[in-house]
Amino acid sequence: MIDTAIGGMKTRFLHEGRSPALLILASSKRSDKSFLEVHTKKKIETEGENLLLVDEPVWNIRPASDYSGRRFYVAQGNKYLSSEVLDLNVTEQDLKIFKLKGYKIISVPIEYRNNF
Repeated sequence: MIDTAIGGMKTRFLHEGRSPALLILASSKRSDKSFLEVHTKKKIETEGENLLLVDEPVWNIRPASDYSGRRFYVAQGNKYLSSEVLDLNVTEQDLKIFKLKGYKIISVPIEYRNNF
């Protein structure tokens, strides 16, 4: 479906070899094999010079003033480790232990805690 939309943009709006059209795809990552992840990797290989990829969580894009400043931590797992939302009173020592186990620690604005 996306390739059909891209093809339509190229045939309808192409002018002097360039297309002014803009295609935005937004999604939450679920796995490295998800449709959008695979599609993005393919487009980087074939159309890298015409592609702007922003791979950031929403809280890094929105202004800091949108948030209270309070944060919580998520221990992001991998295919062997399940991700965990950490207690609000987690210590630096606890975070080090999670890192040693192979987790990536993500600091998230408290406003998103219910989403996790």
